[in-house]
Amino acid sequence: MFGNGARKKRAQKRNSAKRSAPVGGGNDTVHAVQELQKRIQTLEKRHKFLELKSNNMKTKARQDVANKDKSAALHKLQQKKIIDKEASTLAASILKLQEQISELQLTATTGDIVDAMRLGANAQKKLQKKLNADDVEDLLADIEDMKLDNQEVTDLLSADYADVDPDLEAEFEELMADDLEQNINIQIPAVPNTAVSSSAKEDADAEFEKLLAGLEAAPSHAPKPPVKVAETTEEQELAALEANFL
Repeated sequence: MFGNGARKKRAQKRNSAKRSAPVGGGNDTVHAVQELQKRIQTLEKRHKFLELKSNNMKTKARQDVANKDKSAALHKLQQKKIIDKEASTLAASILKLQEQISELQLTATTGDIVDAMRLGANAQKKLQKKLNADDVEDLLADIEDMKLDNQEVTDLLSADYADVDPDLEAEFEELMADDLEQNINIQIPAVPNTAVSSSAKEDADAEFEKLLAGLEAAPSHAPKPPVKVAETTEEQELAALEANFL
């Protein structure tokens, strides 16, 4: 409770300070200093006059002493004492006025400092209002939301380019199939005709071996000349093969 009361009092003082006029040096201070300086000049003139008058009385008292006039000399010394007392009072007054001027100028300077500090404090309060913790938190949240929004827009734009038209996809698959078929046709070699020829040669060789075995098993007497029969196509091919081996 006491802490809250002290804070309230300080707040009330700050509010009253806001409504109060600046305490720095102004026209009133300058005018007061000028008036005090004028009074000091007047008193200094009076003090100088009294000093001259005091010296004059002292000179006259010496003359009376020289003339053996004791009564006149004492009278002039009495007047000199009164004059010196007034001069001393004026000197003290002048000193006080000078001190007052110094204090006034110091107060004005201090007031200028306080005014400058008040301006700085007010400016700092305005800045602190902008730097409220809740406001800063909201600002950071807004920035994060904007980043997410930008990322969402970027993703949407990227998705437009990433999605493929189904028709284009089908056409692409068709081209791939054609290309694959062409590659298969190129890679498979043509069946050589020599395969058939090799098989026929093997058959002819086997037939020749049979005939040769038959000749070896035949009797030694000369056979009767065979009746010449017209050769078939197979026999002609066999004869050609025998010619190649011979």
